[in-house]
Amino acid sequence: MPWEKCCSLTTDGAAVMTGRFSGVGARVKAVATNCVLKHCIIHREALAVKPLSSNKQRKTELQSVLDITVKSVNYIKCGGKGKSARVFQKLCEQMDSDNVTLLLHTEVPWLSLGRILARVFKLRREISTFLAEKNHECATNFLDHEWISKLAYLASIFDVLSMLNTSLQGKRSDIFSKLAKLMLLKEKLTPGQ
Repeated sequence: MPWEKCCSLTTDGAAVMTGRFSGVGARVKAVATNCVLKHCIIHREALAVKPLSSNKQRKTELQSVLDITVKSVNYIKCGGKGKSARVFQKLCEQMDSDNVTLLLHTEVPWLSLGRILARVFKLRREISTFLAEKNHECATNFLDHEWISKLAYLASIFDVLSMLNTSLQGKRSDIFSKLAKLMLLKEKLTPGQ
């Protein structure tokens, strides 16, 4: 297809794509002057679940639960040069846990956060025991019923967002089906309906 016939370009907002002079969008617009540049709705959704504020005074309770969860998982996976992960695995085996695998959280694959939260919730008893044995500062959170309730709530929210994100991807997906899925989720989440 000739670039002159391009009428729309959707990007993730990266500078290499949206740069005013040398970005892909600028180069396409130089050839196809009527081309409209858009920001990908899947990436917009990903940005929407990022922390709203890095200001510690404005940090929400749920953001605090998320931060403690990520800190705990990263400690288990990376503490003691990998030794903590092996010790945790042995502890889970002793406690007859079904699934002893925890995922390491990074900012890049945000989609994995839903799976991490679900696994942490399932392994909360084992994590509590492990962190208590290590005298880790996060151990007391896993004994607090209110904190565990917030963890379950977060796991549920991120599970819905992960399912939505997965359903928005694919070769046979168009803007109309994506918009319909987003509107359906918005309708489900609207109170009183």
